Amino acid sequence: MLKSHGVDYVTDVWNKMLDRKNTDNEGAITASRSLIETVCKLYLMNVM
Repeated sequence: MLKSHGVDYVTDVWNKMLDRKNTDNEGAITASRSLIETVCKLYLMNVM
């Protein structure tokens, strides 16, 4: 999954979350959920 999204994807979502934290709380939460979901999927794909 990381190869399909790339490290840049994770970095982009992280930066989007940080950019939105002061101006768009709901957007920041959505971005953080996406990041957590991606990390969990990557972990599960590598464990199983």
